[in-house]
Amino acid sequence: MTKRILILTFLALTYSVISFAAVHYVSDYGAKGDGVTDDAKAIQKCIDACSADGGGDVVFNKGKVFLSGPVEIKPYVNIILEQQSDGVQIQMRASTSFLPSARTRVRE
Repeated sequence: MTKRILILTFLALTYSVISFAAVHYVSDYGAKGDGVTDDAKAIQKCIDACSADGGGDVVFNKGKVFLSGPVEIKPYVNIILEQQSDGVQIQMRASTSFLPSARTRVRE
């Protein structure tokens, strides 16, 4: 009987967490998705907000081209790409200026 109560409690808690997961659209955080503007800061802001809410979905709007550098994905955050005939694209910036410099030493 105790096992049954524990299992039912676990299932109820799991269902409540899954059913109330936050949904955050990157466009609501300033991502333009025009293929020209660097959307990395807006995407990271969206991921951080979703993580602060305890997790959920970060949604990239359909029909857009998002230009970004690296972002940090947090635990319990799902990346969702809306589906449509023209889909969603996430492209890496061509510039490497966002990469940290590294000290090197050359021996001869």
